[in-house]
Amino acid sequence: MQKNTIDALGGLTSTRRSTEDTSLIVVDGPEEGKRLHLDKELIRIGRAEWCDLILTADPWVSNVHCEIWLEEEGLRIRDLVSRNGIRVNGLQVFDAFLPPGAKLEIGQSTIELRSHNQKREIEVHYADESGTLIGRSQGMRKIFSMLSRLKKSDISVSLQGETGTGKTSVARALHLQSERKDGPFVVVNCGALPANLIEAALFGHEKGAFTGADRRHLGFFQQANGGTLFFDEVAELPLSLQPKLLDVLERRVIRRLGDDKEIPVDFRLITATHRDLRKLSKEGSFREDLFFRISVVELEIPPLRDRREDIPLLTEGLLKETAQENTYTLTKGAMDRLQSFIWPGNVRQLRNTLEGAVALLDGKTIDVEDLNLPENGSTGDTDTAPPIRRTSPSPPKTQPTDNTFHAPSIEHAKSLLPLKDHEPPLQLKEVLKETERFLIMKAMEETDGHAPEAARLLGLSESWLYSRLRLYGMGRKNKK
Repeated sequence: MQKNTIDALGGLTSTRRSTEDTSLIVVDGPEEGKRLHLDKELIRIGRAEWCDLILTADPWVSNVHCEIWLEEEGLRIRDLVSRNGIRVNGLQVFDAFLPPGAKLEIGQSTIELRSHNQKREIEVHYADESGTLIGRSQGMRKIFSMLSRLKKSDISVSLQGETGTGKTSVARALHLQSERKDGPFVVVNCGALPANLIEAALFGHEKGAFTGADRRHLGFFQQANGGTLFFDEVAELPLSLQPKLLDVLERRVIRRLGDDKEIPVDFRLITATHRDLRKLSKEGSFREDLFFRISVVELEIPPLRDRREDIPLLTEGLLKETAQENTYTLTKGAMDRLQSFIWPGNVRQLRNTLEGAVALLDGKTIDVEDLNLPENGSTGDTDTAPPIRRTSPSPPKTQPTDNTFHAPSIEHAKSLLPLKDHEPPLQLKEVLKETERFLIMKAMEETDGHAPEAARLLGLSESWLYSRLRLYGMGRKNKK
């Protein structure tokens, strides 16, 4: 049973989900006796201070080892690319539902899922605590949950995701939830700063420090003092300036250009990029020590095509922002079109589409033709990836390696012609499915089971890749 909460504007902000009242209890290992009552929709297990069940004394537990998520079907556990995986009742799993009384083996620890033989209600939120972000999708609800944890500390956070996904909004939401909310929130677009002025813009300068410096200027580091400094497109920061940023983060002092004294600064750093910083650091175009310093916690902001169930809620909110004095509605056809569109520009493109529709609208109802969206941008359906229906953990299926199979090329496709000669008829869906399965398998092999890297190689979002891994029964390799 679910109970819904409605805000003053009529929007659904949360729901309460009835579930079995359970706890996690460490029954063996260095942290034996530690327990955690499952009173939230999402909990994470690992060594990091912002995890829910912290197993610092177990050296074989990863920083963030796994997560347990409450779904309508029950409790679901997922490995978060840990060093040595997880086992449930003796079976190696990557993603599975937990049966009652399950025993989890994580590192050197054994954790028992213990029921209290009663029901309880857990609140599921469709907005973050600041009211800045909204969404019913699992990906956004995970973001809400993480922001709630991170608000209590000053650790650096790295936001990753495609252009237009709303990384600046996520950074602002974290700032508004933190103890620094009364301080400034300073946004710096590293890609837009002139190369010859970027150091002066960041550190500030004294009058006469260089030609044209006719007065003292406080740089972004000082402007953010007592608040949050958000570096958007941090990958564009010049390599020559990166050691100086690292020094500021380590010592928390700056020196303005033309000044000989050090000035203390106090800010929280949040960075964002649509590029792969890990790959850039390996290539030498981004300092590896700076990468580790700014990526203490990494949050992946899902693209809009992976959170289509959020589009009605987003549309309602964006229309209220666009035309606060007017009320606009969408026809069913228009909403279906919004939910079936791929949205390469993500939320930013959705906002621009709605603003354009409202600007040219004669009445108060937005129809399909008012959206002015290209026809070739449709996914063809509005379904999300198929859910897992297992009720007990099962080991990942071993996929046969067929060394004679090759992903079809144009020439291979031509060799299948004429199609009328095939009996039974050529099954195009099966060919495409097998090709997809083969390429995903190869990407996972080449990255040693590292799903985020495999997703990058295939040009996919992590959430989409995980859905295909489940569909094809592929598990990650067990890393020792």
